[in-house]
Amino acid sequence: MGTLDVHYLLHFWWWEFRLVEIEDWTALKYLFIILYTLLLYALTNLLFPDDIDDYSGYREYFISRHRWFFSILAVMFAVDLLDTVLKGRVYFASLGLTYKLGIAGYILCSVIAAITSNERLLGGFALVATIYQVAYMLTIFYRVR
Repeated sequence: MGTLDVHYLLHFWWWEFRLVEIEDWTALKYLFIILYTLLLYALTNLLFPDDIDDYSGYREYFISRHRWFFSILAVMFAVDLLDTVLKGRVYFASLGLTYKLGIAGYILCSVIAAITSNERLLGGFALVATIYQVAYMLTIFYRVR
């Protein structure tokens, strides 16, 4: 999941540059962006703890925390949807069906991953999500040019 998190962080900051297009900034919108950033921080902290001495390794640590991780991930994608809406209707529409299906898929898969302890399913989600995120980023970056 570390690879997905790194790709998503890169993608997140790339898109936050679009906030310059928002003309009616408020304290509430600012706090919303801070909340979004804190969710990303929480995910990163869950993936890379300071101490795992009580566990046999990162695998055991992650499995013991996967419910927290995927629950926060589901919330983060819901917040991503709100962040996108915050940037305006035109912007939201410009992302097309791929974005909407991707967010719905991420939320659904994150909820399923939070419920299950099947390591193959968790690994499959990580692989598919990473491939999707990289492909989506490449299509967006080339379209933005």
